[in-house]
Amino acid sequence: MTNQPKHITEEAFEFGEIDEALNFQPLTEAEMVEKSLSSFEAYRRKGSRVSHERVCEWADSLGTYEERPCPR
Repeated sequence: MTNQPKHITEEAFEFGEIDEALNFQPLTEAEMVEKSLSSFEAYRRKGSRVSHERVCEWADSLGTYEERPCPR
């Protein structure tokens, strides 16, 4: 093995959500934390959730001619 420099690639990721018009809306870290806490609190109060199976069915349909709507 030779002493070659390691090339590290830094990837830039933007975090956000997709709105009703399918546009990407970037979120700040504080907004992401707020949404996460709000979602978790709603789950704790109502117990509402989307089943793993429904999410898998939706994800598997992406890119096909029979794409399913995102489960809510």
